[in-house]
Amino acid sequence: MSKWQHSGISRKEALEILASRKASLREEWKRNYLHIKEILLSGSGESNRGDPVDQIRNDLQALTKKQQGCVKCLDKIVDARKRIFYGSFGICEACGEEIPLGRLQIRPESPVCAFCKTKQEREENVIKHPTKTFFFPALAV
Repeated sequence: MSKWQHSGISRKEALEILASRKASLREEWKRNYLHIKEILLSGSGESNRGDPVDQIRNDLQALTKKQQGCVKCLDKIVDARKRIFYGSFGICEACGEEIPLGRLQIRPESPVCAFCKTKQEREENVIKHPTKTFFFPALAV
């Protein structure tokens, strides 16, 4: 185990925050699973949303996307536990600064601070949409 680096949170607190986040993600996954099961067994309850087959397909696609997001976050929690062990939890992998405690409480699995995450997303948008111009005044440096 390496020396702990974050000044605003202890190892024990970090593990507790991750455990809480993991529990809420598992509950969300379970709710989505039960909703998917309900749709498959009985179809969607709302008949005023157009073709029932399209409606069921759209509902299932949305829930499947949510499930994938839960699994991705759970995988990130495993990585965050490794960072706790090595003492780098709460330190931004991009800039090396401490991730603010507020962000860690909301997204404890995040390996980067909000500023670097926004910057990464901006770069991803430029790559995905090279002909579009994106302007982020908060990031204009």
